[in-house]
Amino acid sequence: MLCKGILFFFFSVLTIHAFPQSYNFRNFNSEDGLTQSYVYSILQDVQGYLWIGTDNGLFRYNGFKFENYPTGDSLADNFITCSVSDGKWPWFGYSNGRVLYFNGENFNAVNITQPDLSSITHFAKSPDDQIWASTYSDGLLKLSKDTGAVKRYHFKDQTIIISFDFVNDTELLAGTNTGLLYCRLKGSGEIEMIRPVLEIPESKVTCIHKMRNKSGFYIATENDGIFQLTTQDNKFKISKIIANTDFNFTGIEDIYEDSQSNLW
Repeated sequence: MLCKGILFFFFSVLTIHAFPQSYNFRNFNSEDGLTQSYVYSILQDVQGYLWIGTDNGLFRYNGFKFENYPTGDSLADNFITCSVSDGKWPWFGYSNGRVLYFNGENFNAVNITQPDLSSITHFAKSPDDQIWASTYSDGLLKLSKDTGAVKRYHFKDQTIIISFDFVNDTELLAGTNTGLLYCRLKGSGEIEMIRPVLEIPESKVTCIHKMRNKSGFYIATENDGIFQLTTQDNKFKISKIIANTDFNFTGIEDIYEDSQSNLW
């Protein structure tokens, strides 16, 4: 889904009324070469290519056509769940708990020694540019392509993390099956919940994406659409994104803002 435009916002702890924002809209499907209809991740690399992760393979889009990378190209699995760029190379997470990065020629595995790791659900970069991953039931992992998993953080009570992103060095937003949480990382390795963000509907939060200018976040939900968080007078302002067609924003799995300020 291609949407033009960008708004500016950043994080706060109070809220005010939500207002809809209308966007232009375009759809890509099998007629364009994207032969898989279930898309779980979207990423743009430093060369401008868009990488699209599906439940049956990885695709790369050059602005004109889609190229498919099957499992035979040294992929960890056909089911790509999430992706992120480290500033040079794209990284990909898989439903089988594995992580790979592409070095321009080959796909290379990140060595995560924890056995039977649950599905990788999302990536985010911390303010110090470290790659972090969330897992379905094993908390958050701080990663290194050279040494693998550096440190693990987890909730005191098991919480399924679907998506997350950093507010600052120690605070983050975590999307769960039942809404959005405002959290803090503790030195002990615990993820402390500061409070639920009740202004976002209590449905599955499938993606939290920081805007390209780092001033705020897009929040995607499975059944209630996509939201923007902005501030006004030190209060949250939550705006819902509305397409300029009759398209219903349900089943959203991932959102990404490209270098041209388009929202995919």
